[in-house]
Amino acid sequence: TKKTTKYQERTETLESISSEDSIEELVSMLSERDALRKLPAHYHHLLADLYFAGLSIAEIAAKMGVSHQAVYKMKNKALNQLRLLINNN
Repeated sequence: TKKTTKYQERTETLESISSEDSIEELVSMLSERDALRKLPAHYHHLLADLYFAGLSIAEIAAKMGVSHQAVYKMKNKALNQLRLLINNN
């Protein structure tokens, strides 16, 4: 089931941690995930579509009903805001 799969993924990720470097990477990853959740919904969805779902700028523009340029601008604003959130944690 979907729930079991997410649990297995988390368990595998935690089992792979064996050194200080890995722990630092995990802390960084968790803070980034928390920061991503704090973004406004439209930025969160844009970055999720672009980086997790693998949609292209053109596909996102069509989905949102905006121009490619608008998606680029929104992506840059979203990434800048994400950087600020990560650096403030």
